Amino acid sequence: MFTFINASILAFIFAIAIPLFIHLFNKQRKKKIKFSSIRFLKLLEKQRLKRIKIYDYLLILLRTLVILALILAFARPTLTSKPVFSPQSARTTSVIILDTGINMRRYDDLGNRYLRAQSIMNRLLERFNPEDEIFIVKSTHPDQILNKQSSIKETTGSFMHGKWSTSFIEAMKIFKNYPNFNQELHIISDFQFQENTFESVINKIAGIRIFLIKIGSQQISNLGIDTLEVKNQIFEINKPIQLETLIINSTPEKTEPVEVHLFVNQQRVAHRRVPIEPMSMERVALSFSPKSVGYVSGYIEINDDDLLADNRYYFALKIPSGIKLLFIDDNPSVFLKAALASLSDQTDVQITMERYNSWARQNFQSYDILILSNFSVLDPSVIQRLKNYLDNVGSILLIPGMGTIPAEYNRMASALGISSHMKDLQKTTRNDEFYYLKEPNLNHPLFTGLFRLKNPELSKPKFYRYFKFSVSSKDQIILAYQNNDPFLIRADHNQGSVFIMSSYIDDGWTDIQYRGIFLPLLSRIFHFGASHASQVQSSTLVEKEKIVTINYASHTGDFYLKLPDGEKNRIVPWQQNQNLHFHMNNLKIPGLYHILAGDNTISTIPVNAEIHAIHQPYIDLEKIEKIETVRIFSEKDNFEEAIIQARFGFELWKLFIILALLLMGVELFIIKKMEGKVQKMK
Repeated sequence: MFTFINASILAFIFAIAIPLFIHLFNKQRKKKIKFSSIRFLKLLEKQRLKRIKIYDYLLILLRTLVILALILAFARPTLTSKPVFSPQSARTTSVIILDTGINMRRYDDLGNRYLRAQSIMNRLLERFNPEDEIFIVKSTHPDQILNKQSSIKETTGSFMHGKWSTSFIEAMKIFKNYPNFNQELHIISDFQFQENTFESVINKIAGIRIFLIKIGSQQISNLGIDTLEVKNQIFEINKPIQLETLIINSTPEKTEPVEVHLFVNQQRVAHRRVPIEPMSMERVALSFSPKSVGYVSGYIEINDDDLLADNRYYFALKIPSGIKLLFIDDNPSVFLKAALASLSDQTDVQITMERYNSWARQNFQSYDILILSNFSVLDPSVIQRLKNYLDNVGSILLIPGMGTIPAEYNRMASALGISSHMKDLQKTTRNDEFYYLKEPNLNHPLFTGLFRLKNPELSKPKFYRYFKFSVSSKDQIILAYQNNDPFLIRADHNQGSVFIMSSYIDDGWTDIQYRGIFLPLLSRIFHFGASHASQVQSSTLVEKEKIVTINYASHTGDFYLKLPDGEKNRIVPWQQNQNLHFHMNNLKIPGLYHILAGDNTISTIPVNAEIHAIHQPYIDLEKIEKIETVRIFSEKDNFEEAIIQARFGFELWKLFIILALLLMGVELFIIKKMEGKVQKMK
């Protein structure tokens, strides 16, 4: 189909008559001049004039064609495949995928990349006709489709990565629902994101013109904090807490050493200066000692670069204000009672003692750790309550005794999700026989900070009887006898902590109660179990749904979510199994979010940016450019004109300009030839 982009210029088509009018009005009248014997001259004149008239008509035609060619050139004639009478021939369906990912938060020599992408989108929107159907897809939220009338402010940037596969799927749905003859896909991005299938997806999109507009050109220097790990498993006031962070340097050139700062409760408590080689990563260790109990929150920060979004990583943890312990034994040994009483007097351990015929009335969720000593047969309903307690990150210490039946223990362990299996009772046959413990691994978290010396000399307790256990590969043997049978086991459980002692604490079983390690060992087990229930607060990524469960069912006040900027929003939890469940989905920016009961913090949620793909290489656009339907532009290119040309077809105005010049050249040639003829006539 042959069409015109500037069809209004064709209104001046009457100008082609100008050469004819000039010829008619400038036609000279013949004057008669008497001359003698002119018969032969008249014959010659008729022949010459006949030829000159032919040249005149030819010049008129050439000049008419020159004017016609110029008019057509300005009308921008175009070859297109549009059907002549198609009702949709003038309409375009366009999908603009705007990269709103964290990668677009970079700064380069021209400023912020995302703001420039918004400007590019505005330029595109201005070039559409009112009848065109235009849709904007945000790469991070492809399910939220915007139209041309939507406010540009709605396309705010995000701290997460684009969902490109989903964005393409949504775009294809739009093209299917709005099947106009012109269909265009525009992608505005710096094309540094994690999408392995980008090239293959683009290649599969048939019948749609694809325009890629690249924001920025150069590689941006970037150092970012990838992860943070709290190394401690026991948290105590005034005791060091070890942190380890992973910093990635994706800059190809040598950089200055990185300044790493640790802030806790808005105060800087540690600092390190660490050199990191180009295109590499480095683990950096920092530590601090909490000065108060309760929730402790902070962040690790590095010096500014071209991308600020990954220069800070938030964390939160809880220092127990006191350990609530429920001890159950119908007839506890005097040594256990004395040890617990001593810990209660000298430490922050609060102990409640119960018998097995009455302990089920207690609310397990209000205790940090339960001690089941010399247990026997437990009711299935109580075992189910214990399971719920463990599933809610509770801790249990099992101390079997003479009343313990291996088969009953194994039934209970199976119901609780514990894989350790109790076998028969091992005991010596003579008074002078006993079992020793092996040297403990002092690097285990249970013993960290317990001894002042690196290699202390420990008096070895003797054991006369114990239950033999078989453990799975997931279980952890903390202390073992010299024959490798376990004494202290940390049994595997998905949520809570389960510790098992294979020996009862009494003179007929062992003499560990007389050793100096016994009381500190019990204290560390209690702190370990309590810390497991309240250790590092689980971090989440921006804009991810988060459910926080709190053992706070007795509270009846109002609850609020305090945002990083200090704003407080009321939230309503749901209650189940004496727990409160808070469902949050408005965590849109990195920072520390606090759940408040009134004015008291009952949980802290560290929210961090999704940075993993920031350090990925750019999409290889050279391969994609080979695809026939794809055109690639930089933000500095005049892509609007190229898009319009592609929309209307192949423009022929240059050919008509060339044709006009050729016709003018022919005209000059004819004029020169006519002048020569006239000279000869003279």
